[in-house]
Amino acid sequence: MVPKKEERESKRELLTSSDLRKSIQVELRRIRSIVKEIASNYVSKLEASAEDMAKGLEEIQIDAKDDLRKILKSIRELNVKPNKGRRKDLRKIDDLIETLRGEVDVLRDKQEKEMRDKPAETSDAPRRRGRPPKQSAAAGIRRRGRPRKNRAPADSSISSVPESSESSSDLVHAA
Repeated sequence: MVPKKEERESKRELLTSSDLRKSIQVELRRIRSIVKEIASNYVSKLEASAEDMAKGLEEIQIDAKDDLRKILKSIRELNVKPNKGRRKDLRKIDDLIETLRGEVDVLRDKQEKEMRDKPAETSDAPRRRGRPPKQSAAAGIRRRGRPRKNRAPADSSISSVPESSESSSDLVHAA
């Protein structure tokens, strides 16, 4: 049996320079297609992120002029040279998109907080959270929910008003 090291050396000797060049060219074409695929996917993700932020800004209904001016200023300050096709330009765009995503998220949070803090405008009464308020014993219901027996009110400061012979409509007209 021939040792592995000697076997590899014999294979190396069998390959000519021409065969090696062809193998290198095949591998370089493979790398080129990988670069195209990676670049295409990366650019697609950047474009999708920019589109998502544009939609997110459309959803924001609060008045945030200062924040919006800040976002616009940072976009306008982007300094890239697309003709040169530099990786650092893509990095600048990627960093800008990440920064803007954070600022848009802050605006969304502000809007959600304002919506939570603002009472519901559709109903007349404000929404109550938690358990409903307990009714007092004077309302005729005990804590356990059993109806009270008909008794006089426990508060002695309430006096009964004697009924008068005059009707309520006569009292209104007299005033």
